[in-house]
Amino acid sequence: MKPIYFKALGFASAIPDNYFFHDCGYVKSLIDQTRKLLSEIGQPSDNDFLMRCNISPSRLSLGNGGFHLHTLNFPTTGSRTSWIYYNPLANLSLDIHNRAHEETHAACRLGLKEQLIEKIAQEDIARKQVLRGLAEEDFCDQAGLWVIKTKQIEPNPGIFISYNDRIQLAVDRQVRYQEAQKNRGAIS
Repeated sequence: MKPIYFKALGFASAIPDNYFFHDCGYVKSLIDQTRKLLSEIGQPSDNDFLMRCNISPSRLSLGNGGFHLHTLNFPTTGSRTSWIYYNPLANLSLDIHNRAHEETHAACRLGLKEQLIEKIAQEDIARKQVLRGLAEEDFCDQAGLWVIKTKQIEPNPGIFISYNDRIQLAVDRQVRYQEAQKNRGAIS
């Protein structure tokens, strides 16, 4: 076992020696970073491959959020690797929430979800049950909210919108922007 620390979550634990975590930090482009990491591990990075891996190139191209990429080499070695990376966000609460959200994905994939639930809920048995029952995206959002509350940071109201609704709003914004660009080109 080796130590692991998730900075935004303030969460320390241990993972097996054949598990790996890489926080790539802030990146300019989520899609470019994803393609780079896939190339580094000898995987294709074209859009068809990404879609087969349930990775949306269009969502990653939006440029507002973060991403968790993970690999699982089972049963060959049983190793797991998680990478997280994220766009810098101007609002402190959104930025910290985003980073904590991505760290939570990594913690879950590295087998640390139950330990993180214990840290967040402490002695609150009902809260533990609720956290255990959440889908991963919702659990990651709750962990991000917990960090904001723990650090006593004024939350941006956008944090309280569900993950799926936030994604749809970002997609809608991108579509409107692209339509405006087309219309601007048609006017010129």
